[in-house]
Amino acid sequence: MTTGVEGLVTTKSSQFKKQGHNFELVSFSKHKKNKSNNDSDKIRTINKDPVSVDMKRARFEVYKFSKSDLNFSNRQKSNVDLAIQLGAKPPKKESKNYKKLKEEKRKEAVIKEENKYFKEISRNFKIKMDNRAKTGNHKLTKSKQTGILNAYGKAKHKSTMKSKR
Repeated sequence: MTTGVEGLVTTKSSQFKKQGHNFELVSFSKHKKNKSNNDSDKIRTINKDPVSVDMKRARFEVYKFSKSDLNFSNRQKSNVDLAIQLGAKPPKKESKNYKKLKEEKRKEAVIKEENKYFKEISRNFKIKMDNRAKTGNHKLTKSKQTGILNAYGKAKHKSTMKSKR
C-alpha cells in the first residue's frame, strides 16, 4: 500500500482528482422557431372597440358596488369568484382531518338510518290508519241500517222490459 500525504492511504478517486482538469461540457439545445412579428395582430389589439372596454369597466364597477353590501366572508367569496372569472386558478379544496371526516360520515349514516326507520314507521302507521278508516266506515254503515224494516232488506223494482217473441 502506498501512503500519501499525512499518512493517508491513496485511493483511485483521490488519484483522479489530481488528473481531472481536462473536463469538457457539451450541451445540446432544441432549435427554436423564429416568431413572426405580424403588424396586423398589433393593429387589431390597438383598434379594439372603446364601447366594449367601457362596458367591461362599468360591469366591474357594478360588481364592486354590489360587493360593498356583503359581509366579510361573502365578500371574500365574491373576490375569489371575480378572480376566477378574470382567469385565476380556483383555490384547492380545504383538506380535512381524516378522523373528523370519518366521524362526519358515520354521523350522516346514523341520521340516514334513523330517517329510514322513521319513514318505515310512518308508512306502516299510515297503512294501519287507512285500514281503520275503511273498517270504521263499514261499521258506520252497518249502524245506520239498524231498524225494524232494514232487517228484511229492500224491495227492488223489477224492470218491465218485454222481450219480443
